[in-house]
Amino acid sequence: AAEFKELKHGVFTYVVNDALSGRGALPNGQLTAAGLKAFVDDKIPEYTKKYKGDEQYPTTFLWGQDFPIGMK
Repeated sequence: AAEFKELKHGVFTYVVNDALSGRGALPNGQLTAAGLKAFVDDKIPEYTKKYKGDEQYPTTFLWGQDFPIGMK
């Protein structure tokens, strides 16, 4: 993913950190693998359009049952 000085990270790293900080959690406070994937799929195009002018889409794949990663 693209790198932006404003974010102080590549956009992928920034979005994953944002999700892990709690913004990617479900309403019950749980962060799951599927929730993390959905957050990344949603936010990377948003941030790349904002900072680059063009949307960039991640390639993600999730197979099997969802599982919790953590709590908000």
